[in-house]
Amino acid sequence: MPVAGPTSLACAATSSQADMRAVTVPRPRSPHPDPRVEQLLCKIAAAEATLGVDSDGNLKDAEAICARHIKLLHEYNEVKDATQALIGKYAQLTHTTVTAVHEMLELPLVEE
Repeated sequence: MPVAGPTSLACAATSSQADMRAVTVPRPRSPHPDPRVEQLLCKIAAAEATLGVDSDGNLKDAEAICARHIKLLHEYNEVKDATQALIGKYAQLTHTTVTAVHEMLELPLVEE
């Protein structure tokens, strides 16, 4: 049965201090006998640490991550809408099209 503990020495060489502090994935006490499995476990631990740590080094839960993501999407959409409104107004004042303003400013016409 896996026991919660620090990552193996193989992971320690590739993880930062913040990653090491944040890993809470139950891990075996010794490295896995198959080095490919151990590499994958290290990658999983690093990804979870990256996703689940706030600026203070505290672990976040999935709901907090989703709430932050939604908040950032709303903020992005508000900024984008305001920018598009300004581009539209500029196009109107200069008697040109929004497409021409996008091309002049080297802005993409579609989101990628």
